[in-house]
Amino acid sequence: MNATDQRHALSHHLSAYTARLFAAPSFLEGLSRLVDFSATFNIYNEDMSPEAADLMAMRSDWQAVGADIAYALHTYTQLSSQQPPRR
Repeated sequence: MNATDQRHALSHHLSAYTARLFAAPSFLEGLSRLVDFSATFNIYNEDMSPEAADLMAMRSDWQAVGADIAYALHTYTQLSSQQPPRR
């Protein structure tokens, strides 16, 4: 796996954790937002309370940390198996 593929895989992997509370409009919704001056299309993912939002954010953060460690170990294992042993 080359460096570009690794960056793309990591970016795709972490996006599940980093964009939970953001709106993700489609292409047509993005175009319609250009003329939405009153911000009627701005609908975000919301939680029931600030405490619930905080809990979900911390959970998502720790899931991202665990996923990052797993990805790093996987990448290290792949790279170390491709290199000849040192003498």
